[in-house]
Amino acid sequence: MTAQADETVCGRCFDEVEVELLRTPDVRLPTDLVGRVAQKDPFHWDNQPAIIRRVLPQPVVVLGEGAVESALMARGLAAAGWSR
Repeated sequence: MTAQADETVCGRCFDEVEVELLRTPDVRLPTDLVGRVAQKDPFHWDNQPAIIRRVLPQPVVVLGEGAVESALMARGLAAAGWSR
């Protein structure tokens, strides 16, 4: 699962290289990108559940390592309904 080809992303939050990474399947994403994606408000994305599916399971690993603020990342995961 990848970001949709027509996914619009805030140019202030993510650059074109990062967007292309999100659109590329089977490529490990940088930890900082995973954290920023998962922490974004659900309305930041056209299809937030698809974006979260793209970065999973990496956010779970990042949460376990304590590398990011867990409350913000959990908000993004919960909004995507990832556990359903």
